[in-house]
Formats: sequence, C-alpha cells, structure tokens
Amino acid sequence: MKVKYTDCGFIFCALSGNTIQSNRINKALHECTTELKINKHVTSHTLRHTYISILAELGMSLKVIMNRVGYSNSNTTLKVYTYVTDKMEKAMVNKLEEIKIIYVCPFYALKIIYMSL
Repeated sequence: MKVKYTDCGFIFCALSGNTIQSNRINKALHECTTELKINKHVTSHTLRHTYISILAELGMSLKVIMNRVGYSNSNTTLKVYTYVTDKMEKAMVNKLEEIKIIYVCPFYALKIIYMSL
C-alpha cells in the first residue's frame, strides 16, 4: 500500500509527511555519526543551534531568526543562541584593525579616525 505524502512543513518527517519523534531522529543521527567516525555528540538540537548560528553569521536580524525557528520571545533567543562565533569575532577584529588614526590634535587630545566600511 502506497502512503500519501502530505507536506506538513517538517524537515524530518515520516513517509506520510507527519512529524516523527525526536528520539528517532537523534538515533539516526547517532548511527550516521558513528558510521562516518565523527567523534561529536550530534542531536536534532545541535542541528538547530548550528542553523541559528549560521543565520547569525549571515547577519540575519534577531527578529528574522526568531520567526524562522518559531520563537516569539526574544529573551529566549538571546539567552540561548546569542554568542559571538569565531567567524564573527574575527570579522570584528579585522574591522577594528582597519581603523586608522589620520590626525591627532595636540591641543584638545582629539583624534580623527577613518574607518573604511
């Protein structure tokens, strides 16, 4: 008997399109990481966290990320997911290193800086 697929909007779903339990997803992820000899504990939550980190690295706004992952409370998103990734931190350091002091006024201890954005 052929099962009729209905798109319910889930990434991981049964042949029918309905949701499957997260423990089954996590078991499949464990089997995959074991087979590929990946020495990391990977779960569906790990994939969610990675996805949100990638959106943040791409410069997506907090509101866009919240809408994308189904959060309505920004405090939840801020507490759980906002951190500076290595890539974002490196980009920040690079931007700071691009700042050039082009004039120092000796009378007012005033520095004029130039930033190429």
